[in-house]
Amino acid sequence: MKLWANASTGSTFAGWSGDLSGLITPQTLTMNSNKAVTANFTQIPPTNNPPNTPTAPVPANGATNVSINTQLSWTGGDPDGGDIVSYDVYFATTNPPIKVISNQSATTYNAGILAYNTHYYWTIVAWDNHGASTAGPMWSFTTEQQGSTWLYRKMITIDHKKIAESLTDFPVMIKLTSDSDLSSHAQDDADDIYFTYSNGARLAHEIEYYSSGTGGLVAWVKVPNLSSTMDTVLYMYYGNPSASNQENIEGTWDNNFLAVHHLAETSGVAYDSTSNNNDGTSYGGLNQDVQGRIDGADFFDGSNDHLTVPQVYASQTQFTLEAWIYPQIGARYFISQWSNFKGVFLQVGYNPDHIEWYIDGASGGISGITLNTWYHIVLTYNGTTAKIYKNAGRPNSQICNAPTWPVQDLFIGDRSAGSRQFHGVIDEVRLSNIARSRGWIITEYNNQNDSSIFFKIGNEEMYQQEEPIISNEEPSNGAINVSISMSSIRFKVTDYQNDHMNYTVTMVPDSIGGPQSGANIDSGTTVSIPIIHLDYTTIYIWHVNVTDGVHWTNKTFTFTTESEPGPWQYRKEITINHTKVAADHTNFPVLIHITDPDLASKAQQDGDDIYFADVLDTKLNHEIESYNSTSGELVAWVNVPVLSVTQDTILYLYYGNPTAHNQENVEGTWDNHFLAVHHLAETSGVAYDSTSNNNNGTPYGGLNQDVAGRIDGADFFDGSNDHLTLPQVYSSQTQFTLEAWIYPQVGARYFISQWSNFHGVFLQVGYNPDHIEWYIDGASGGISGITLNTWYHIVLTYNGTTAKIYKNAGRPNSQICNAPTWPAQDVFIGDRSAGNRQFQGVVDEVRLSNIARSNGWITTEYNNQNNPLSFYSIGNEESG
Repeated sequence: MKLWANASTGSTFAGWSGDLSGLITPQTLTMNSNKAVTANFTQIPPTNNPPNTPTAPVPANGATNVSINTQLSWTGGDPDGGDIVSYDVYFATTNPPIKVISNQSATTYNAGILAYNTHYYWTIVAWDNHGASTAGPMWSFTTEQQGSTWLYRKMITIDHKKIAESLTDFPVMIKLTSDSDLSSHAQDDADDIYFTYSNGARLAHEIEYYSSGTGGLVAWVKVPNLSSTMDTVLYMYYGNPSASNQENIEGTWDNNFLAVHHLAETSGVAYDSTSNNNDGTSYGGLNQDVQGRIDGADFFDGSNDHLTVPQVYASQTQFTLEAWIYPQIGARYFISQWSNFKGVFLQVGYNPDHIEWYIDGASGGISGITLNTWYHIVLTYNGTTAKIYKNAGRPNSQICNAPTWPVQDLFIGDRSAGSRQFHGVIDEVRLSNIARSRGWIITEYNNQNDSSIFFKIGNEEMYQQEEPIISNEEPSNGAINVSISMSSIRFKVTDYQNDHMNYTVTMVPDSIGGPQSGANIDSGTTVSIPIIHLDYTTIYIWHVNVTDGVHWTNKTFTFTTESEPGPWQYRKEITINHTKVAADHTNFPVLIHITDPDLASKAQQDGDDIYFADVLDTKLNHEIESYNSTSGELVAWVNVPVLSVTQDTILYLYYGNPTAHNQENVEGTWDNHFLAVHHLAETSGVAYDSTSNNNNGTPYGGLNQDVAGRIDGADFFDGSNDHLTLPQVYSSQTQFTLEAWIYPQVGARYFISQWSNFHGVFLQVGYNPDHIEWYIDGASGGISGITLNTWYHIVLTYNGTTAKIYKNAGRPNSQICNAPTWPAQDVFIGDRSAGNRQFQGVVDEVRLSNIARSNGWITTEYNNQNNPLSFYSIGNEESG
């Protein structure tokens, strides 16, 4: 007899055993006795295909004005259905980027709060569980410009009693009929509106409607976890005129939605909000500009109006069809993918008191329909049972077979064969590939039927960020020519809620000895990570993660080391903390007051080789008030052309050039509005004016000019006959600012005065020494809270109508009054022209201006001069 061995698919013949052997088939077996034969087969291992190439990046490749709170996402997967896919994420400001996370299953990565106006690179490598990998393309995007600050937010509290069961990725409708705060503070197109969890995590949202006139809003917000046992708290942020569009429309709808049609368009395409592009085309002169149940909707005239959507369902064995309908007489089909008695449709019955469904040959329905009334109708099928809901009530259920889906467009308002048109209004059509649960449907109805009881919206709040803030990085992000002798990288951590924080720092190439971490750090702390070694002309990337236990922030910084030393041997980076700058300023004189042994050992003894430059290495005008070559103590004033309130300002201090001449530009340090600037640092003789106006002071009465002041040296006035006189400073000015640091003692009176015969202006300590008084011709005012033997920064401004007096940059006291008539009279420091009102105590840093300096300017001056070391940070010594 002959025996054949035929292998089935997925296996191969491995040979005979027993009374036959070998691999030949067929073989002849002689049957002269009982025989035993086995045909052996071996299973062929399945061919493994590598994962799909990552595609569909969000943000899109090349995108600009991307939010600094962006979450990265992509589409992955694997052609072999059973494979497990994981992803490595590479992300940085340099190309190629560094790996920031590996072996994650999610197709999203939260990069934390990014840097403003920065170009980022990223790519994804997909791996399967067999070790095969596929690298995606290199993508990039650029973040929004700095200054993109959100000023306002409102708390939204979702009532858990309206949530029928705990739900994931639920699209909550936030509907506000009007909101005057939004109207006043949001962008006209609502680009700056976004939503977060209470912990600050951003949520995907879609804005269906916004009216800038009323603040009316219809937005859909994807809430990852919506609880039925406790209220869910969200925040709505707005009030950023420079923000780009914050929506993530496709991300708002979970992957089970095949189409979502709000029908809010007034003409043309009925757009699908999901990523499936199941857009609708209108026919028959459809009126797309009517009021719906949610917002705008479409009116179907019952004659030939309808929408067609490309085939939505193909092989799905579960589904959900839903819509809000307002049926009128003669209304029939409102959702249909049906042909030749196959597929599914929903219609108002021939007897219009009920809704009918058909799934192939099976049918059912629900009654209690009244024409000219809104209803939320939902049909679900879970593979065995169809359920129809009316306004989220008890469903009618029926067991039936799954549909055979026709290769057919989906119709809204009709069927493919025609003659069953809907008459009335349809709104919010949704198609899903699963059977939505009863809890989901009830929650949808509760939310959409009366949103005013579904959530409560709180009062407008000025936003104070809850995530930790990483700032004042040293070296600054993107810095170049960084000295290889830099001893550390530094950054400041801030938490507005004063929570303790933990941090982790990594660097590539590693120059810090592996990941460095710290715990229970106070807000306001500057963290320093020692550098072990740096190489010339190398790009270093360092990544900082900070968490307060609930919220977290990631930031990535880069710097490039120097290629060779410059002609000046040394420099140090000065980072001005923008949080200490109260407003944007131009030509602001920043005090740099440091004691630095590096200066003592490497700068010229007279400080001639010291100069300052901006981040572009443009030399800045500066004045050195004092320099001690033994200790390295430096008091210098630097004219900073642009001092920002929104981003740290970087300066450089250069020194270490023994052949350099004097680098100062004293007069150029002070803007043209300064009429006189007196540091009073001289130990005797003329009190020099640092401006170009030469309003130098002459001492009288044996004035002690050699005492310690608030800034540096100062003058002590004995309350008897000590004073300084300056040539007449004011003549016809209708605006002015007088300011000084004073240390009043018992009996102190006038400290700045251009006053005679009840005309002009003066500042004095009151007869009752707990307050400061000002006089402008016949008007007067003051500010209280003065304690003797204490330093105060006192400023009087007048803008042509209103006088304001400040004490330590606090809230000013204001008074309307007429402008002064300036006497032809010297300016006195420490007395008045008539005498007998001498000041007793110390006066330092007197400044006279011909404009009313702003509140921001005065606050920044005080922050700078009162505590210079908190106003800026000084980096480590670098090669110049």
